[in-house]
Amino acid sequence: AFSVFADKHKRKEFFSSQILGALFHIILAIELVILGVFYNPEQPSSLLNVFLIVLPIFFTAQTWIVSLITIIAGTTFCILASAYKAPDIISYDIFSTVLSMVLSTIVLTYFARLRAESYLAKEKYKKQSRTDLLTGVLNKRSFELWCQKLLEERDVAEPCALAIFDLHNLKQTKDTYGHITGAKDTEID
Repeated sequence: AFSVFADKHKRKEFFSSQILGALFHIILAIELVILGVFYNPEQPSSLLNVFLIVLPIFFTAQTWIVSLITIIAGTTFCILASAYKAPDIISYDIFSTVLSMVLSTIVLTYFARLRAESYLAKEKYKKQSRTDLLTGVLNKRSFELWCQKLLEERDVAEPCALAIFDLHNLKQTKDTYGHITGAKDTEID
């Protein structure tokens, strides 16, 4: 029961940190757009462009959230720049912002790929840590946790039984012929 509560608590904390992270980056993007357009309209802006490129590196939210922040911030900057910036600066700012958005997408794609590979590797090692290498069945610890979960979820009024069978005298095989033969005997094709 505690592990279920702890998992729910961790998910709530993770979700809360994702929301706070997204809000922080949205506020930062708004400030950079305002600074880039209104602080000195006669000069080209570069702060937002750097932010757009670096955002996927430091922000660990879901890919669509980072993409959305990048697109909205870049588009808003381009619209406001074309309305309020000096005419000779507009084309530079729009070009550099669009280029930054493209670079941000490339960086985001790369980091999303790294995260996916990391997740798949973690899942592979989790599975390996929970199963027997030769047979692929649950190891002792995982089997005990699985049984405990079944017992917690079952209807108490229903009868329950557990039977364990030694199907092929593995201990006797190992004692007589050695561990290598016993391991070969245990493998499931």
